[in-house]
Amino acid sequence: MARRVSADELIALQGKQQFIRNVCILAHVDHGKTTLSDSLVCSNGIISPKLAGKLRFLDSSEEEQKRGITMKASAISLLHTKKTRRFPIVDLSTPVTNAPRESPGAIAVSQGGTDVGSLSAELPYPVSQDYLINLIDSPGHIDFSSDVSTATRLSDGAIIIVDILEGVCTQTHAVLRQAWEEKMKPCLVLNKMDRLILEVRLTPLEAYWHLQRVLEQLNAISSSLITSETFKLNEDEKYADSWEKEWLFSPERGNVVFASSLYCWAFSVPKFARIWAQKLKLKPAFLSRHLWGNFVFNAQNLSISRYTPENKSKPMFVAMVLDPIWQLYEAAVLEENLQKVCRMIKKLDLEIPAREINPKDLRGTASSIFRRWLPLAKTVLDMVVEVVPNPVVAQQRRIEALWPRLPLQESTCVEHAPDGEVQSGQDGSDKCVAEVRGSVASCSVRENAPVVVFVSKVIPMRKTDLGAWCTSSESSEHDRDRDIFVAFARVFSGVLQPDSRLYILGPKYHPQKRDTISHVQGLKTEGCLGLFMMMGTSLLPVPSVPAGNLAAIAGLEGLVIKSATLSSTLACPALRTVTLQAKPIVRVAVEVVHQADLEALEKGLAKLFQTDPAVEISIQQSGEHVITALGELHLEQCLKDLRERFARVQIRASAPLIAFRESVALETAPGDETDRPPQLLLAPWSEEEGIIDAAEGVCKLTTSSGDCRLTVRCVALPDRLARLLITRKPCIKLWKLLRAIKQQEETAGLDASVTEVTIEGLADIPREPDIQQRGEGWLDENTYFGQRHQLGTLTEEDLLREGLLNVEHEIDSGEDSMQDLAAFRAGCTDILAFGPRNVGPNLLWRTPNFSIQISWAGKGVQEIEVESEFYVEDETNIREWKMKRAWPSLQSSLLVGFQMATSSGPLAEEQMYGVGFAIEKLEFLLSPSDFKETLRDGNEERSCLPRLSREDLEAWLSSRLGSLTGQVMTLCKTACRAAFLSSPVRLVEAFFECDLQCDRLQLGRLYGVLSKRRGRVIREDILEGTDLFMIKALLPVAESFGFATELLKKTSGAATSPQLFFSHWERMEVNPFWRPQNEDDREEFGETFGSDFNIARRYIDETRRRKGLQIGEKLVLYAEKQRTLSRKNWGLERETLCYFVLKKTRVVAHNISYLSASKSKYMVIALFCSLRSPEGVFISY
Repeated sequence: MARRVSADELIALQGKQQFIRNVCILAHVDHGKTTLSDSLVCSNGIISPKLAGKLRFLDSSEEEQKRGITMKASAISLLHTKKTRRFPIVDLSTPVTNAPRESPGAIAVSQGGTDVGSLSAELPYPVSQDYLINLIDSPGHIDFSSDVSTATRLSDGAIIIVDILEGVCTQTHAVLRQAWEEKMKPCLVLNKMDRLILEVRLTPLEAYWHLQRVLEQLNAISSSLITSETFKLNEDEKYADSWEKEWLFSPERGNVVFASSLYCWAFSVPKFARIWAQKLKLKPAFLSRHLWGNFVFNAQNLSISRYTPENKSKPMFVAMVLDPIWQLYEAAVLEENLQKVCRMIKKLDLEIPAREINPKDLRGTASSIFRRWLPLAKTVLDMVVEVVPNPVVAQQRRIEALWPRLPLQESTCVEHAPDGEVQSGQDGSDKCVAEVRGSVASCSVRENAPVVVFVSKVIPMRKTDLGAWCTSSESSEHDRDRDIFVAFARVFSGVLQPDSRLYILGPKYHPQKRDTISHVQGLKTEGCLGLFMMMGTSLLPVPSVPAGNLAAIAGLEGLVIKSATLSSTLACPALRTVTLQAKPIVRVAVEVVHQADLEALEKGLAKLFQTDPAVEISIQQSGEHVITALGELHLEQCLKDLRERFARVQIRASAPLIAFRESVALETAPGDETDRPPQLLLAPWSEEEGIIDAAEGVCKLTTSSGDCRLTVRCVALPDRLARLLITRKPCIKLWKLLRAIKQQEETAGLDASVTEVTIEGLADIPREPDIQQRGEGWLDENTYFGQRHQLGTLTEEDLLREGLLNVEHEIDSGEDSMQDLAAFRAGCTDILAFGPRNVGPNLLWRTPNFSIQISWAGKGVQEIEVESEFYVEDETNIREWKMKRAWPSLQSSLLVGFQMATSSGPLAEEQMYGVGFAIEKLEFLLSPSDFKETLRDGNEERSCLPRLSREDLEAWLSSRLGSLTGQVMTLCKTACRAAFLSSPVRLVEAFFECDLQCDRLQLGRLYGVLSKRRGRVIREDILEGTDLFMIKALLPVAESFGFATELLKKTSGAATSPQLFFSHWERMEVNPFWRPQNEDDREEFGETFGSDFNIARRYIDETRRRKGLQIGEKLVLYAEKQRTLSRKNWGLERETLCYFVLKKTRVVAHNISYLSASKSKYMVIALFCSLRSPEGVFISY
């Protein structure tokens, strides 16, 4: 057993930055992350070698041990001693020379004309060096992917683990992209090599080809990331080459390890190269170059030749590496031949204690042999030390990912005064920010270096686990058991002390933006911080934490929510917030069983929101407390934590609150009544305000005062365009900013303050890829947007053309069915708003032929256009008044009305999706009585109408502007809803993308479960050499609850637990208000075709019922018998006498007769008098 590492050894290494490695373990679920981490923990003597791979040490909670999956990220600090050797560095760029002619196709074992004798291995000079490994074990399930994001922010490198049999899975893609975005250095562990031998029974040669295919798949993902980055930054090939050296996995470079975490063994190509180099008297560096690849070694003439299928010799990797491993497994596990096992132990020159050689358990014996021959912990940690950079090097390359780009300018730089109050300084603002940035980039630990700490998440710990920091003699027993919230953080600059004076910076804070000073909190209590080193389930107190180390910080309870930046100076910008892989979508409403526990529930919800990076807590207008989680498993764990840890009260959770969207159909199905949609004939939609003024998607509505009339048309946006608008939120934010600047330019001209708003607004926009995949460099100098921005000529038209609405290649020709799409594209510069919440997938725009008309409209006066009759000579003046005075005065009201309409649709008060509203006409209706000259008789000629000037129109608008502002807001909302209802409506539902595996024999049952829940398979692949199928399917979110349980039952456990993550929104094909049109339909569905058959209508009714909205359903269908009866009889069982009590009524019991003692029945005959309410309740005795 390895020796137990002391705490002093770990603390001493914290100050040696070049010997620190911060690394996290990333993988798909059940690929062996926690099992592998057990072997790493075992290397420090924390757990027994016999328990490695079985204990799951870092899965500390009972629920994690029960389910066998990691739910929360755990960290531990390990000490690793590496023996460095003076071997030549592997140079892959050196070409190999051809072999002599007598060996065609061979490569001589020589370099640069050197003979074989000069390649003999030099005696190594071992030098031992201790390293501090800060290891974070992260979850693999998609429901807990938020902890993956928090782990990658604190790490410099990533151990990517892949199950060699399952290969690349969904989360493998996700974690590779996450590591790329955080600028981490990856290294690969191909795990579960034993499955190729024991389960699939592949030969060594077949296993070699399988290993190559898996590596090709992983390198294809890395290559796509490199290509995308090179294209968006417009870099040359030399940058791509440097990225390829870091991100392409190559066993000969030493960034790939082959392992079996269950049997606790692992090896790398350089390790076997050193083993064979001593036997063959060759240099390990040269042998490592050819050990992996299609090379064959000829021992007779010491030459290396290319492998061909016709060649009878095996590749070097098969003959020198895989064959010995396969032979040991065959002898110990498959054949159970003890004598053969003992001969192999002697041949490998291993010392195995006699107690570990058990003839009855040769599988355990094989594990002991592998543990001493190919130790897993040493191999993996050696790779981490060689591949992952130290914090000083890592932070230089990660600085761009940690901080958002903001052009430096002469503005206010805030610094902290001696008294702790914030003050402004006009000089040296650029210098202040640059110094802090330089300190973080260099991981400075100077005495005067600013302290910069990033808190990625908050972890609840028992108060007793914090030791002497919070121990008090006056603390009660109950107080000692309560939770203390500890911040899981990394120090990027300076040295963090318990008495450090820090500021807590919100995610939007920047010292060059004056309006962000409100996002700062001061931590003024000195000596209040508790500093600890994370050791799995326990905490180790430390006196200080230098830059480059991870730490647990106590004393920030109530000050940090989810994540934050801590700094000793206000000249430090807030570090970029953690980006989550998935968005929470599963919602439930919670309530307490006893009303007295309501306050405890609210406090518990606040604690849950503080500690979970992905959960969202909201309060509905009805007063319901709603929890939104990533998935069903995540939601279940949140409710468990709320009951048992945070609130500690009895709570009830509602059925899942499924979110839908409302839209209109792209194409009208045959039989739909487009001229008069059926929803207009059904309550409550037939009672919608303004519905009588709408037809065929067009609504022409007048305000209640009769002063203004609006014409709105509702159209459907293609699905691709709607999805594009959802993913292009940064472009929309920039469009809004430039739109506002343009309006200011038109009114007052561009001044210095507007320029400052422009730069600050650009910094607020997240860096996401645009339509040409420019990504986070879309404002760089080398890009189109960046050049336009540098020249100050970036306009909203550029944005719309280049980044948002140029979607011809994004929209399929078959899907482009919007009738006026050409007119929509032609008038795209007249877009007014996106909704809901200003960034949604719905549009409001003005049509190209939009006009503002001024008409006479009054009692006895025919509506006529004023300017066409009287202002021909002054047409330009009136048109200018309409666009510069009339339209701006009402535009904001129209936009607010549009936002209200799209945030709450008429079907079920859900948000709209993929709906466009075009404003065709805006009319001002004037009455002659409002002016000096009025009509004496309604039948007089038009020439008697008063002649108006621009001043008269201005006075009329000013007198009515106060009332028109609110009326136009309501008018726009009502017109949009009415135009929506007069179109063929559709319900939009969310879809999960589902990844799972299933055995071939149970594949039919899996398809049955999917079809029952309206799922559809989009891809099906078989794992080569196995009977396992990799299934990728789409599943409606509404049908996903209980899917995993039913799937496991139906397939008898042959299917893996499904990985569900949000995919997209999709319109339901069925019309929720469809009615039978012919006799065949009536015979099959009946007269009404209600929610029993129409699933869209059922979802609408359930949502409206949950929200307390009116539902058009009949409570009594056949009431003829009830009209003729004045008495009712009830037969009551089990000697129970029940009285039917009606609320607010008087009930007289005329007769209670005993029928039969054997049957124990009573007959209650009641006469109802003054019946006022049908509601009743049974009272039992």
